Amino acid sequence: MKIYYDEDPENAYNPYRVIISLENTTIDWDKKIFYISLPDKFEKVFHEDFNEDIMSISIQQGDLLLHPMKVNTIGIYLPNIVNRIEKLIKDEKKNLLMAGTIYSSGVTAAFEYNNIKQFIIYISDLSSKGIRINQFFGDDW
Repeated sequence: MKIYYDEDPENAYNPYRVIISLENTTIDWDKKIFYISLPDKFEKVFHEDFNEDIMSISIQQGDLLLHPMKVNTIGIYLPNIVNRIEKLIKDEKKNLLMAGTIYSSGVTAAFEYNNIKQFIIYISDLSSKGIRINQFFGDDW
C-alpha cells in the first residue's frame, strides 16, 4: 500500500490518499464486504508519481467499514462500488446515444470488475472512521 502526499511550502508532508494495489488480488464482487489489513508501514510516494493509466476506483467514506474484530482492518462495502460502476456504464451509454453515436454492446461489455487494479481512499475518509493513518508512517516521515 502506498500513501501519496504533497509537500507544503515549509516542506512538511501532507498525506492525502492511500492507494491499495489489487494487482495480485482477486475480489469476489458478489460478496458484500472486502476486508483489507493495513500494513505496519506504507510506502511513501509523491503526488507526481501517481500512474493515471491504471484502472482505479475511489472508495468513498460511505463505502468504508471497520472490521468488528480485527484492529487495523478496513472493509469496503462492495455493493456501493458496483452500483457506482453500473451507473457510470449506464450514463456512458446514454451520453453516446444523445451524441448520436452508434454503439454496440461492446462499448461497455469489455469492462470487467477484476480489471480494477487499485482502490483510492482519501486520508480524510479513513480519519472519519477513526483510523489514524499517521501511526503507519514509519520513522522516515
